[in-house]
Amino acid sequence: MTEEPPDSSANLPDDWLARRVKALACTAPLQALEENKRSLGRLAAEPYQMVELALHTIDQVAIIVVFNSGAEHDTVIKRVGKFATVQAPEQQEAEHGEVAAWVLRKLIDIGHRPGKSHGSTGGSTRRVPTVATNSSSS
Repeated sequence: MTEEPPDSSANLPDDWLARRVKALACTAPLQALEENKRSLGRLAAEPYQMVELALHTIDQVAIIVVFNSGAEHDTVIKRVGKFATVQAPEQQEAEHGEVAAWVLRKLIDIGHRPGKSHGSTGGSTRRVPTVATNSSSS
């Protein structure tokens, strides 16, 4: 006779639920963009899929990031603006750029207190902040 492993099925639903809740918590900032797009005020934000724009923004930053200095805001906004054009071709080009800038600003400000913007280095070229890495070798 072979022994069966101890029955741990009683714990599985709780483990699965915990994993699902953690996964959903990671997507909350992206979903908040969609829920808060009405805060764009005068812009007609309804045609835009903010979650897709946010994921595209993250991709563009990852593609163009410069190791120690980040990615230039204007470059990211221009690229994301082109993607926004595909989503809402009937909107004006300037509006695509404003929506792209709003998404980038909201992604940069995740986890920071309202009213305090993080993204300007004070210089003439604004860059998307990057995570500092330890480049020392042992």
